[in-house]
Amino acid sequence: MIRIVTDSTTQLPVEAVEKYNIHVVPVVVIFNGTSYRDGVDISTQEFYHRLSMNNTLPTTTQPAPGDFQQVYEHLVAEGADIISIHLPETLSGTFNSARQAAAMVDGARITALETPWLVTAQGFIVLEAARAVEAGASREEVLDLIDRLIPRQNLVFAVDTLEYLHRGGRMGGAQAFLGSLLRIKPILYLKDGRVEPLDRVRTWSRVPDRLLELMKDMLGPGNDAVHVSVLHSCNDDDAAELEARICRQFDIAESYISEIGPVVGTHTGPGALGLAFYR
Repeated sequence: MIRIVTDSTTQLPVEAVEKYNIHVVPVVVIFNGTSYRDGVDISTQEFYHRLSMNNTLPTTTQPAPGDFQQVYEHLVAEGADIISIHLPETLSGTFNSARQAAAMVDGARITALETPWLVTAQGFIVLEAARAVEAGASREEVLDLIDRLIPRQNLVFAVDTLEYLHRGGRMGGAQAFLGSLLRIKPILYLKDGRVEPLDRVRTWSRVPDRLLELMKDMLGPGNDAVHVSVLHSCNDDDAAELEARICRQFDIAESYISEIGPVVGTHTGPGALGLAFYR
C-alpha cells in the first residue's frame, strides 16, 4: 500500500484530495505574531480580508517536522509506504521538514521529494501520483511517473503589483521590472524554483489574452489533451472567463479554477491571475 502526502500549497480541490486519499499537511501563515494553519485555522477568503486590512505583510513558515512525523507515523501504522511531494527548497523549508520527519520514523519506507513547482503545477504531479497509486502502480512506477511529469509542467502568472513579491523577498529575476512598475503589468513564470520575468503588458485588460497566447506557445503542437488550472487571488470574473476561453480552444483532459491560498497569496497579493498546465 502506498500513500501520497503533500503540503497545502498545492491548492488541489477538496474533492480530489478526498477521492484519492491524499494527505495534506498545512503550511503556516503568521499575522501579527499569531500563527494560522493554511486551510485549517484560516480560509482563503479570510486571509485576503486580513491582508487588505493589515499594513504589515504576514509571514509564512513551513510545517514543523513533527507535523509531518505525526502524519507519517499514522500511515506507517496502517502498513503504508509513503511518497511525500513538496515545493522547492528555494522557496520554502517545507521539503526539509518533510525530509527530517522521514528520518524520525523507524522502519518506514518514506520518500520525500521536492519539485520545482508551486500551487497546481505541483498539485497536478501530486494528483497524477495518487491516481497511479489507485490504479495499482508500484512505488517505483509512481516515482518514475513523477520524474516524467516534473519537466512537463508550466506555471505563468500576472500580478497586479510587484509590491508583495518585493516585500516578501521572492522577486528572483523579476527585480528587473521594478523600475517600470507604474507603466506595466508584469507576467512572470517559475523556472527552477525561482520567480522570473517572462513578459509585460501595459494594461490589465491585456493580461488574459497574453496568458492564453503564452499557454499556446509553451504547449506547442501536440494531440494530447491538456490539463489546466486557472489560478487567481480575488479575481473570480477574470478566472472564469479565462477558463471558458481555454475550454473552447483546447482539447481538455481536466480543468478547474483554484484560488491562490494564503502562503503563495502572501507574495502575489490580491488580483493575481495565472495558469498551470501541461499535456
